[in-house]
Amino acid sequence: MSMTCATKSSTKRSEPTWTTTSFFRMMLRRLRLRFAGTEDPALSKKNRPPENPDYVVLVILMRTQNELASMNAGKAVAQGTHAGNMMVKKARKRIKKGDAELKSLLREWEAQSGKQGFGTTLTLEADERAMRKGVARAKTHGIHAGIVHDSTYPIRDGKVMHLIPLDTCGFLFGRKSVVEAATISLNLMD
Repeated sequence: MSMTCATKSSTKRSEPTWTTTSFFRMMLRRLRLRFAGTEDPALSKKNRPPENPDYVVLVILMRTQNELASMNAGKAVAQGTHAGNMMVKKARKRIKKGDAELKSLLREWEAQSGKQGFGTTLTLEADERAMRKGVARAKTHGIHAGIVHDSTYPIRDGKVMHLIPLDTCGFLFGRKSVVEAATISLNLMD
């Protein structure tokens, strides 16, 4: 006696996936619309920036897969987290030295989310040249800015994992109008 097993074909659709590049391009589009004063219809009321048109913003200039094949979505999230943490740590050091303006900006940014302690953060795609240029230009405008240096950035080569030193992203922190003035002429998509 033989037994047969009927299999049911799977009708489950796979969820669409976003590439890191398409995500950053979408965020760049939204940032340009915000800076132009135009509302992006894709933004829900809940996700809109604060009513103050000159709110405090953290902008991360992230190197992406266009330049670094190893910079997948997970690594980009990790590097963005490093940038946020670095921004706060360096800000607190400057505040201890008496930077009252930065103290006010950091408090305002942290209050944007209520008790959660974070504010509006935008991530833009940038190659190394644009990242360095953006951070340098921001510093000349007096913006709190820096470059994240990951001394153990992981790159897989077959079964071997290499840990290399790499500048992965930059951050700019300040009022939207000031950050915009420092970055608006940069072509971050080169």
